[in-house]
Amino acid sequence: MTDVSNNREDRSTTREHPSRTPGDDASEAVDELRRAEARLGRRRQATGELSETHRSAMRFILERTSDGITTSPSALAEYLDVTSASATMLVQRLTEAGLIRTTPDPDDRRRKMIVPVDTDLDADEIDPVTGQIRHLSEDLSPQEAKLVSLYLDRVTAVVDGESSNG
Repeated sequence: MTDVSNNREDRSTTREHPSRTPGDDASEAVDELRRAEARLGRRRQATGELSETHRSAMRFILERTSDGITTSPSALAEYLDVTSASATMLVQRLTEAGLIRTTPDPDDRRRKMIVPVDTDLDADEIDPVTGQIRHLSEDLSPQEAKLVSLYLDRVTAVVDGESSNG
């Protein structure tokens, strides 16, 4: 059993409710995941690394480029679920960091397209955690992957619903 699993088990014995439900391990694992992501974000911020949004944006741009798909700021905004103004600022920061550049859209010169400066850059170099998670997911059976996906989609809906209630 992993250290994280042991920690969950230790906490579960001190709960107010002595009887455990089948979903307790899953909900506690999500709680631990959320804390781990918060810790990772704080570590990255303290060391001046790219934010999670910047990493997601770069992964999106790099993967689309390698698939031969161009990326516009509006496509990036839609993918990240941010406003066009936020996407514009993000594009500006990534440009200043030397990771991307913008070029005129050949079909509509009023629009900009986002191009990575280094097309050989591996998305996993920018966002190694996502790459490692994808690698872990390869060990899941199709049934396990479907169950995990369904559960995490429901958790995501709860988190997204909370942010819209605030």
